[in-house]
Amino acid sequence: MTGGMYFGPPGWALPACPLPPFTPLSAPLARPNNRLELRDFTTHIGLGQTHPWLPALADQIMALAERPARRLIITGLAMAPESRIGALCASVAAPAIVSGIDLIASALGHPPATLVTDRADRAAFRPLRRAARGRYRVRQIVARYPAAHPAILARLLFGCQAAEPISDSIVIIDILTCMAMGMAAEQAVRFSHRPVQIFIAGIPPRVIWSPIGARVHDVFVQAGIDPGRMECIANGMMAGSAVDMGTAAIHGATETLSLRSFPAAELQVDCIRCAWCVQSCPTSINPAALFAASAMVDCVGVGDPKSALACIGCGLCTYVCPSRIPLAAVIQELRSRVEFNVVGAARGINP
Repeated sequence: MTGGMYFGPPGWALPACPLPPFTPLSAPLARPNNRLELRDFTTHIGLGQTHPWLPALADQIMALAERPARRLIITGLAMAPESRIGALCASVAAPAIVSGIDLIASALGHPPATLVTDRADRAAFRPLRRAARGRYRVRQIVARYPAAHPAILARLLFGCQAAEPISDSIVIIDILTCMAMGMAAEQAVRFSHRPVQIFIAGIPPRVIWSPIGARVHDVFVQAGIDPGRMECIANGMMAGSAVDMGTAAIHGATETLSLRSFPAAELQVDCIRCAWCVQSCPTSINPAALFAASAMVDCVGVGDPKSALACIGCGLCTYVCPSRIPLAAVIQELRSRVEFNVVGAARGINP
């Protein structure tokens, strides 16, 4: 967790942001007829991860292995509810998005497909629903953080309890992936640009199409912003991370950039057993118990360290903690240790 959330001034409207000139492919690609061809198609157009919380389509295809896809979810929800990335794509590229959905669904064997949009943003997604012409089920949900996480979204829609929906044969992709696939098939272009939303306290948010690989500092210059001596947070103030604007680059899953003054250090004190972290956790784990377990060799009576595997890293526990304990960071470190031990045990190694 890196600070509080900023939603922009009241009445902020999505600005006009036309599509940029994407990089042409050297030659048109044949439409994929199966999942292996679909995976190769994503490689040819440079399409990797396009959402901070969603695995790349190619990675999900690999994880699916020989199992048939049971469901396909196409989400217009961004990682942060204040982001309008999905709405922007829907407003400027609805036909390409639907073409991409058709292409992906066909290569996966036409699993039942559900298009998820933000209930509070009906107008922005209307072109997408109109272009779909009723071919896909549309679900409008309240995009409360962290509803865009695949584990939370699959549970909200279908009651799926899997930590990774792909293990239950549920493929989840965002509409930016669909847009890139549709444009590649129809216009023979690579995934060379992505929309990035910029947040700065006191001014309306801005959305620009940034070249993938561009320096973060250059993106601010492109937007007419002098970042000065400020801290930059990529992908949300809850679960994002601070980046060096001079060296960090925009990648396929960079949704948002936020600028703020460098915060003063906060004093961490002992846990007061308020249980706010337990009440706020969307996966129903006990962050305080895991924090205690992380410092102990023998965790009996404290909590099961394996429950850290259910942590999605949303940062809500750290955000609400009155003792300013970095719960999310500690739990993620504990999760890494548990995963290492599980892999070692599976291989017959004593970690």
